[in-house]
Parts: sequence; structure tokens; C-alpha cells
Amino acid sequence: MKRSGRCPAALSLLVSVLMMGGAAEAQTPLPTNVTITDVIRLLDERSPRTAAARATIAVAAADRITAQTLPNPDVSYGNVHLVGGLSTGAVTQHQFVYNQPLLMFKQRAARVAAADLDTRSEEHTSELQSRFGISYAVFCLKKK
Repeated sequence: MKRSGRCPAALSLLVSVLMMGGAAEAQTPLPTNVTITDVIRLLDERSPRTAAARATIAVAAADRITAQTLPNPDVSYGNVHLVGGLSTGAVTQHQFVYNQPLLMFKQRAARVAAADLDTRSEEHTSELQSRFGISYAVFCLKKK
């Protein structure tokens, strides 16, 4: 019976990922013999994909801070100088404009709620990706 080439390729990818994680953390070398629980723990601790998924959670949490802030105000200046003709007042006019956008109709609360949902979504997505990767690695190890 011919085996699929996907599981050995996945195992070699798993070993290379764990090796790269070990190079970044030189203080704790990788064990030579591992059990399935060791592989699961190493994937959770040292996998770059797991670290990247956790980083997206931090980005989503930072979006909540952005949602809580007020929009930036806008300040502008303009002037008009009468070059010719009759003046009906001043020859030069100055205009200062200050614009502060106001979030009305609970827009700010809606933005915060959307950011909270995005954070929870990223947490769940990260957990599912981690579990899927671990399940696939365990499947490949048990298949051998």
C-alpha cells in the first residue's frame, strides 16, 4: 500500500519549525526523544505559526484602544486680500477654522463593541489554528 507524501512532508516541516524555534531560544535545547505530549507542548510553545496567531490577538486588542479614542481635530487658516475694486470693509480677511468630528448615535460604543468582537474572533481563530496544527501532527505521528 502506497502512503501519501503529505504526512512525511508535514513531519519534516514540523521538525524544521521546531528546530527554528530552538535556534531562537538557545537556552533550552530540543529533546532527542519526544512523546506526543512533548510534541504538542513544543508546538504550543515554539511554533512560529502559534506566535504569529497570538500576535494577531494583540493587534486586535490594540484596535480597541483606537476605537475608544476621539477623532483628531482639524485646524485650518485662510486669508483673502482685496487687490482691486471697492472695499466694503476690510482689505484683508482672515479665517480660522477648527473642526472637531463628533461621534453621534453611539458610534463610539459601536466601534468599541466591534473591536471587542474582533478580539474574541482572533482568539478563537488562533485557538482553532493551534488545535488543527496539533491534531494534524498527532495524526501523522500515529500513522507511522
